[in-house]
Amino acid sequence: MTIQKLILALLLLTSTSVFVEDCSNSKTQTDYNDCENAEYSKLDKTLNHKYQQILAKTQGQQKKLLIQAQREWIRFRDNDCEFQTYATAMGSIHPMMMAICLQAKTESRIDDLNKMLQCKEGDMSCGFAED
Repeated sequence: MTIQKLILALLLLTSTSVFVEDCSNSKTQTDYNDCENAEYSKLDKTLNHKYQQILAKTQGQQKKLLIQAQREWIRFRDNDCEFQTYATAMGSIHPMMMAICLQAKTESRIDDLNKMLQCKEGDMSCGFAED
């Protein structure tokens, strides 16, 4: 492993607390991969729940824009994680590194959606509007 790949792996591993807290009992790379993917799956379910809550608050053109934005965000998330983990693409560590990256991006999106859901009625910075 080159020094650049090692540095990238260490940066990604330390970029989220999920790895340290929830996957610390893993023994093999397969265990780490499975554990991180399970953690990502939990976050993805939370993200989808939050998205559905916001989707229910929108209508008409705004709903179409939200759907388009979420689809574009998913494309960005996936492409950016592929980019960020490129150095590990041929290694057994790659699934874990992808899952860690996906977790970080998903946590950030959940935070964004939570902010929208916590907006008070009439707060125009939330983006909800009547058609």
